[in-house]
Amino acid sequence: MTLFWKTATPRLALAAIVFIYSIGVGVVLSPTLRSKLSAAPASDFPASMSQELPYALAWPVRLVRVLETSGGGVNALLRGSIPPED
Repeated sequence: MTLFWKTATPRLALAAIVFIYSIGVGVVLSPTLRSKLSAAPASDFPASMSQELPYALAWPVRLVRVLETSGGGVNALLRGSIPPED
């Protein structure tokens, strides 16, 4: 391996993790974003986003908990047999 790949591989892995995490946060925030942009005044938007942000940032924790309680792991997630959250 060249020196480039030895230094680039950890950086690419970190970039991929950050990218996937950011997409997950956007997916969690999208329902709030849609509802607030269409129905609420612009002054309510920052307040609603700041209320939803901690919930959105914790999406990996909720995913792990769902996988642990389902007993099926990733296979159950891919099959769609995990019950939705309350």
